[in-house]
Amino acid sequence: MPSLDPLTLWMAAAVLHGFSAMVWALLGGFYRIAPRASLWLCTGEFLLIPTLHCRSCDSFWPGSLGLWLPGLLHLAGLLALALGVAQLLRLRPPRLAGWAVAALGVIAVLAIGGGALGLLGAAAALVALATASLLWRHSGGERMPAGARLALVLPFVLVAAEALAGVWSPWAAETHSPMLALLMIGVHLWLTLSLMILAVRRLWLRILHLSQHDALTGALNRRALEERLSQLQARQRRGEGFAWIALDIDHFKRINDQLGHAAGDAALQHVASLLMRQLRAGDAVARLGGEEFGLLLPNTSLAAAVALAERLRLALVQQPLSWKGQLWPMSASFGVTATRGRDAFDLQNLLHHADCLLYQAKEAGRNSVRSDSSEPA
Repeated sequence: MPSLDPLTLWMAAAVLHGFSAMVWALLGGFYRIAPRASLWLCTGEFLLIPTLHCRSCDSFWPGSLGLWLPGLLHLAGLLALALGVAQLLRLRPPRLAGWAVAALGVIAVLAIGGGALGLLGAAAALVALATASLLWRHSGGERMPAGARLALVLPFVLVAAEALAGVWSPWAAETHSPMLALLMIGVHLWLTLSLMILAVRRLWLRILHLSQHDALTGALNRRALEERLSQLQARQRRGEGFAWIALDIDHFKRINDQLGHAAGDAALQHVASLLMRQLRAGDAVARLGGEEFGLLLPNTSLAAAVALAERLRLALVQQPLSWKGQLWPMSASFGVTATRGRDAFDLQNLLHHADCLLYQAKEAGRNSVRSDSSEPA
């Protein structure tokens, strides 16, 4: 086993960053996992390689040109990692890249002047802390527990401390403790692995979303709807009722026949978007098939559900479909039902009853709402 001499540690760190860069390139380029984020993270890992101090490599290594160039590359690498993290978290920092380039230019001028090594370390620490802050504030939206978020944040905090202390900085002497240097290699490995796990988790969440939503409209599919209904059925036994609205777009076949199937798809998207904008955060829109949708409304009485159905009916009439410069009138028929307290009910019978009310609305001339409390036309 080779001893922990400086050259061995340098080689281990260089292999770590090089391997990480290749993995990011593979994830983004071949597997198409967060391609933009993977590009930034790959760039950041490559930029960190020349920042490693190697006295025996000074004849061809950036360190032979002075201390400021490795320092700038270290800061640029951390900035690239920060941009990659922002992309992983689906944040859009449009001005961050421009400010980063400007900051690097200013620091370069100061560094060439001979007194900016401390400034470079402080800037690198600030970038690492800012990245940690991004991860802590925004990774919670990925359904991630606090412990996992802390595991993402800690390596960036340690990298910030490293930049301030100069433990593994480009201007650090080779006389530092080999165990301390090995510890920092472990920190960088931790950082890389945690970001890869975050990228794979993003892919998993995307697959989960696709498995639960209709690809055309973004509404829930039948599988996801059945899961939500089962959850609400269990809650209903504790006295938490819910309402169900079934709706069908009127004369949808006429849109397909006269405007084409592309217009029919646009009509479905138009209706789904309108429904989602009108509902509360806990409500759900599901596409049941064809031109039929269902609305699941937790903790909603029959009267409130009927009122919502009327608002949706009017909104559809007032917002026609715009297709190739032509406005096409839209309307829908609604059937509304709701559970009553803790009374036992059969879920399939409840949904079937809403369908019967929907067809009553169709038979009554369409563009209308029928419920348990409504009188037949």
